[in-house]
Amino acid sequence: MEKAKPKLFMILIITLFISSCTIYREFPIEVYQPSELQFPDDAKDIVILSHNFKFDQDTFQNYYKRNKKLLRLPENISQSIDSMMVTKVLNSLSKSLKINGSFEDIKLLPYNFIEQSKGEFISTLSKDFIKKLDAHYNTDLVVSLETFSYFYSEYPYGVEKSIAYNQVLTAATWAVYSPDKELLLDIKTMVDTVFWDGSTTDKKRGRIRKPPIAEALQTAAQVAGENYARRLSPGWQNVYRMYVIPPVEDFKDAARHFEQEKLDKAIALWDKYNGQRFGKLSIWANYNIALAKELQGNIDAAKQAIEKSLLQAIALKNSEDIKTVSLYNSVLQKRVYDISILSEKENNLDKFFEGFQE
Repeated sequence: MEKAKPKLFMILIITLFISSCTIYREFPIEVYQPSELQFPDDAKDIVILSHNFKFDQDTFQNYYKRNKKLLRLPENISQSIDSMMVTKVLNSLSKSLKINGSFEDIKLLPYNFIEQSKGEFISTLSKDFIKKLDAHYNTDLVVSLETFSYFYSEYPYGVEKSIAYNQVLTAATWAVYSPDKELLLDIKTMVDTVFWDGSTTDKKRGRIRKPPIAEALQTAAQVAGENYARRLSPGWQNVYRMYVIPPVEDFKDAARHFEQEKLDKAIALWDKYNGQRFGKLSIWANYNIALAKELQGNIDAAKQAIEKSLLQAIALKNSEDIKTVSLYNSVLQKRVYDISILSEKENNLDKFFEGFQE
């Protein structure tokens, strides 16, 4: 039996030690996200309303669940629950679109503009109705909340000895109509879950409490409106990236600099491990450098660093590392695409204003 060479054996031991003691930590950053739906550049005015439709089987709006028991909502909530929730989600959508500045004029119609209807199946708004809206409001787009369902649950004793929590489940179906083209441009159902377990903290408010029923329902409706707004308009959003801290003092020092936003100091420490001779450390050094460069707004340098990281991971034939690095590589490629869309829109806007100056 051939004996392993001491040097090779030590490299194996160090690699296993690094793998077992490596820390993966999330870090929030703000990135530009284009809208999921692409509208004509001249689509500047929209009308927002509720179709006010309820499915026959949607009979739980006046109930909530406490552990496994179904209970009626308090009367002061159940009497106005639907108007409260629909109004909240529509207001949230309108407010989010105004903040993003994607449209010049946003008209928000009352939740009961259309009389409530029920049925087994939902039909879209008629062409004649859309034409009448356009004739009255002169709009480019009509956004309709076709139907909105929600359900509140609380588990004061947890589930199977887990932490106690409250949650609201919402399901909203939205449609976008073009009066000019007489077309249904998009229909989308979005499901959101908002929960509170009393363990979440906020830097300004400290520990976030579990809200009472009405407040929890309205918060969930607000979130549903905000989430759909992201489908309609571009904007800056908080996302989480991951950086890696192997059990090496330089990486620990770099992490401290990174958290304090002293990015150049962090990059200088990571760059010491840039070469292939550092093996697995080189993967994470370049990976972290890519994240720092992204935070600095240097996407080209970030791409170069993550490509180095990926090549090293492939060379070491570690499938898990390849997957992790490839995922961030894909994220950066999408950011390049998103930034190109933003640049194109900015160029179009510059040409628009140049036309006025002429």
